[in-house]
This record gives sequence, structure tokens and C-alpha cells, in this order.
Amino acid sequence: RLLDAALDSGCRTAPILAMRAAVDNTSSVYDFADRDVELDRAEALAREALARDASNVHAHLVLSWPLLQRGQVEVAVQLAETAARLAPYQPFYLSTSGMVLIACGEWHRGAALIREAQRLQPGMSGQTYSWLAMASLVDGNYGQALAEASLLPADGGYVWGPLYRALALSGLGYREQAEVETARAREMRPDVVDDLAAHLRPLWRLTDEQLAR
Repeated sequence: RLLDAALDSGCRTAPILAMRAAVDNTSSVYDFADRDVELDRAEALAREALARDASNVHAHLVLSWPLLQRGQVEVAVQLAETAARLAPYQPFYLSTSGMVLIACGEWHRGAALIREAQRLQPGMSGQTYSWLAMASLVDGNYGQALAEASLLPADGGYVWGPLYRALALSGLGYREQAEVETARAREMRPDVVDDLAAHLRPLWRLTDEQLAR
């Protein structure tokens, strides 16, 4: 409401437009409103922001989401790479660019940007490690995946911590330890554990081989 009030008052600056578009993106993810309407508005606002200021990093990243959702993967990759190029020393933008790239299926490049963001700001959100853990799992690097997943919460309802640890431990052959982590994950989200593929497919662009791994 505050952002809409700012826009209605004529304050249509690139940062305000990009922030309002980001709210629409969030709404499209969590089903607060009509998904297509939210994505349409996010794209329109982000494009207006870039028309006003082509160097606005946030607008590039915000625009990548509706385009990715509608299959324009190459354009989304270009937007994320542009954002990373415009903000090479800003951890938040680097990590977000990395997440966009991973969501586009660019696992190695995306993980590299997230690791660079963590190098610049070691105290970044622990959730960034969930993206790195998944990238390592996709690569079949289970030891690295376990190390990264071990930095995720063990409880508090964050299912991906125990779930990724379970996958990594299973890949390493530690089945009993994997079953312990799986039980923890099932206590939080039995629906995720019982049909993992259904929850992974919307989050990541996985090939059949990657999903099987």
C-alpha cells in the first residue's frame, strides 16, 4: 500500500518501481493473488524502471523472474549476468544473481556468484547454503553438499537442512545417518519427503538425470 501510494503521488523512480515489482513477484510465488496478473504487473513495472534507469540492478533481477516463469530462460540469464556485472562488489545482488542463474539451470555459474558473495560478506543468510548444497548434489559432489547442508538449520521447520543432509549422506553411503535426517525432515514436511520430485521441479530446472541423482 505504501509503495502504491508513492507511485500514485507521482514518485515513479526506478527504485520504487523495482520494489513494487518485487512485491508482485513475491505474490506470484505465495499465491496472494492472481499469479498471471502479478507476473504481468511485475514485468511492466520492472521494464518501466529500466526505461528510467538502465543501471538499476534490482530492476534487472526483478524482471528476470516473470520472464523465467514464462520460459524466456536465455533472457533471464542475460538479466542476471547484467546485474552481476553492474554490482560486482555487492553481496546481496551477487547472491541473488546466482540464485536466478541456478533457477535457470546455470548451476556452476550461479554457485560461483553465491560463493563470491559469501566471500565478500561471510555473515550472509544461511539459506544461501541451501542453493549451494543443491548445486553440489546435482553435480554428485556429496561431500561438498554435506558440508554446505551442515550450515543449514537443523530444526525450526526449515525442511531443506535435514533433507539435503539426508540426500548427501545417502550419496556417500551413510544410509543410517541419512534415515535419521529423513525422519527429521518428515516431521516438518511429510508432503515434501513423500513426493520430493513434485517439490523440486518447480524450484529448479532439473534434467531427468539430475533429478534421478
